[in-house]
Amino acid sequence: MPVKNEKRTIKDSDGKDHEYFCIQMTPSAGEPIKFKLLAMLGPALSSLASAPKNSLDNLSGEKAVEIFGNAITKLFENNDPTEVFKFLQNLIMDITRDEVRINQSNFDDIYGDNIGEFYKALAFVLEVNFGNFLKGSKLLSTILSKAST
Repeated sequence: MPVKNEKRTIKDSDGKDHEYFCIQMTPSAGEPIKFKLLAMLGPALSSLASAPKNSLDNLSGEKAVEIFGNAITKLFENNDPTEVFKFLQNLIMDITRDEVRINQSNFDDIYGDNIGEFYKALAFVLEVNFGNFLKGSKLLSTILSKAST
């Protein structure tokens, strides 16, 4: 199966739109990351259960970001924060934002006052790269989809 390319418009904290572009990882690159992510996420996944299961179709983007943020908080509580942040940061390296490739040298300039946009971009990358895997969990796939817009 060929890798997919996806674009998404993501708003920053000032409400300005930014065009993101992500190329799906190859299986040889993505699978080890998926397994590491699952190992790290164990306790955090339970916090995703706080989503209103009976109203996923009406879940607002704001509520999805809140639920996703709570899961990320759990992730940091149960793992070394520096290791987790570097891992999450590396997931969005090499995607583009407004046709500029995100890398170590521009990360702080882009997300310094705008960490919410980083989490939206992260949700987008997770959806692109692990969406098929996550489709088994309507809850998780819906939260990632709505959190990244």
